[in-house]
Amino acid sequence: MEDRRRHPRLRSLIGGRIIFNDGNSTLDCVLRNISAGGAMIVCSAAVSLPQTFDLALPSKNRRLRVCLVWRREDQLGIATLAPVPAW
Repeated sequence: MEDRRRHPRLRSLIGGRIIFNDGNSTLDCVLRNISAGGAMIVCSAAVSLPQTFDLALPSKNRRLRVCLVWRREDQLGIATLAPVPAW
């Protein structure tokens, strides 16, 4: 199978928090891989998420605006809506 990714992925294990509903709703998640244009995160499969949301990364002191690209059970592919300096 051909790998069609635009950017190479780096494995990671970074705790994060999905923030949506004007900051009134949050969901813990874990970043499993990261690239210059996005990431794959793991979180509860039972939660319905909006197309765009904020992703807080406390250990990196960052908060990013991202959009949902794909979802398979508890795994989510996200793309950043603004360029991200080095992770």
